[in-house]
Amino acid sequence: MNKSIYPSFIRTSSWMLKIASFAFIAAACYHLLAIFIVLNNSAYWRNLLFIFINLWCAFEIRKLKKYFVFLFSILFIQQLISHGTSIIRSHYDFHTDWLGILTLIFITLTYIALIISTVVESHLDK
Repeated sequence: MNKSIYPSFIRTSSWMLKIASFAFIAAACYHLLAIFIVLNNSAYWRNLLFIFINLWCAFEIRKLKKYFVFLFSILFIQQLISHGTSIIRSHYDFHTDWLGILTLIFITLTYIALIISTVVESHLDK
């Protein structure tokens, strides 16, 4: 890898993970609000589950533990399936699911930043 680009990858991924931490807190607030006000078609228990998942991600994402990358991979796949299906369904209904599109963009960028940061961190430990 080009040595001049390498530090910018570190700064960018670190910056993205800080933003992601706050975004996960915002997502937890969204799911908390969805329990009391109908914001989505998810069940009560599903919104409650995602409150805990989002808060856990907000606190764990900055620690760069290898187990978290594995668990975040599972969340990433679940989000791709869930929001991807919603986007396709909305497209067939001639609507645009902006929340789903933004969620997929965000989760993908966060996943890339997490992988870059974890790889860099593991190389610095050697």
